[in-house]
Amino acid sequence: MIDIAPALWASIFFGGLAILLLLRFHIAAALMTISVLGAILLYGPLPGVQLSVLAATSSISTFTLTAIPLFILMGELLFRSGLALAGIRALDLMFARVRGRVAYLTVGAGGVFGVLSGSAVASTGVLGGTLVPEMLRRGYSRRLAAGSVLGAGGLAMILPPSAVVIVWGATAGVPIGPLLIAGIIPGIMMALGYAFVVFIWSKFFGGAEPAATTKLAAQERPGSALGSTNDGADPAIAKKETREAWLAMVALGAIVATTLSVIIAGIATPSESASIGLVMTVIAVAAFKRLSIKVIVESVRQAILSTGMIFFLILGASIYAKVMAGSGVVREFVGALTSFSDNSYVLIVIMLVIVIVLGLFLESIALVLLTIPLFNPIISTLGIDPIWFGLMMIIAIQIGTVTPPMGMSLFVIKRYMPASMKMSEVYKAVLPFVSSDLLVIIVIMMFPILTSLLPSLM
Repeated sequence: MIDIAPALWASIFFGGLAILLLLRFHIAAALMTISVLGAILLYGPLPGVQLSVLAATSSISTFTLTAIPLFILMGELLFRSGLALAGIRALDLMFARVRGRVAYLTVGAGGVFGVLSGSAVASTGVLGGTLVPEMLRRGYSRRLAAGSVLGAGGLAMILPPSAVVIVWGATAGVPIGPLLIAGIIPGIMMALGYAFVVFIWSKFFGGAEPAATTKLAAQERPGSALGSTNDGADPAIAKKETREAWLAMVALGAIVATTLSVIIAGIATPSESASIGLVMTVIAVAAFKRLSIKVIVESVRQAILSTGMIFFLILGASIYAKVMAGSGVVREFVGALTSFSDNSYVLIVIMLVIVIVLGLFLESIALVLLTIPLFNPIISTLGIDPIWFGLMMIIAIQIGTVTPPMGMSLFVIKRYMPASMKMSEVYKAVLPFVSSDLLVIIVIMMFPILTSLLPSLM
């Protein structure tokens, strides 16, 4: 074992990781490479490789991680079959007489997609591809369109069955079921905050369409992503499509309610709940005659790619955690932070700030895996509720996905905005929604019962 000061180890590790990222390595490949090299440097060639293999294999053999590919596949089937979009049309009917309804609809759809996909980037992509063109076509301001999608897309990271929450729980040793359910109230609070931002924006700053005075505006406009595909030429077809939209929303509601209720009731584990949700999704998609070979192949392909990326990150992070602990970096970090203050709230704020700053440059799951080995000992030492702390951290991580310069969702939404819209406009568009998220964190910090209430009922 090489005797190097912990501060130097941290500089070598994070400096090497930064260099690989600047060389355009994928975060998973960069983390794996630098972690294995660190293990070899710390313990020697053979012991370092053995440690890496053992840490990697044990990290992905956890049963709770099986929920991730199942939930991702469930969301992909609903998106690629078009059943999720059909449900959105029903929401559009409900909001038909509300000013700025598509922006509100975006928030509501973000909540639905969050429960169905568990991926903030995927949710932002779906919302951006379907609702941004619709808002721009109806005369919404570009900033309101971009901001509402960016905010709503992030709900997928908080609302169950969030992949980030599952990874956090599995890595931090926190029960997955209670952690997932604890995200419901904070997720609803975030959605209400976004709706309030939309209300203030559309009422006092303009840039939103007026309320409909007759039938659904989406059906009045040929080519609408939310309206009838026959442009109103055949009333019978329009009636059939409207009925299908309502049935789709009922089906989506049944899938969501069943998936969550079996966890709350203690009937099934998160992995078993994911299996139930996937079976119900396949039945629903087939019942609507949307289950084609193309839908299945594309859904499975994307689910495999997404799951592979997440698991590859977990592999690298497991080795990283061993290297950080063995090098003494974790011990020094805990000592430095706890010596700064013995007030748990002050330390939590410091850790939240660290996460938000790192979130400007790192992908969400990578950030979870990088910070847990550093934060967990502090949480244990101070006796902080890990579920309460975890939810605040995940909201802070979500803020990182929509803040410049490297927030992943920013680049996703830019693809769907007019070419003339600069990134600086996208940055400004998301600021009110980020402010809303910060307020939610403050409220949760003041009232921990908001995260403990639902888990206590399980």
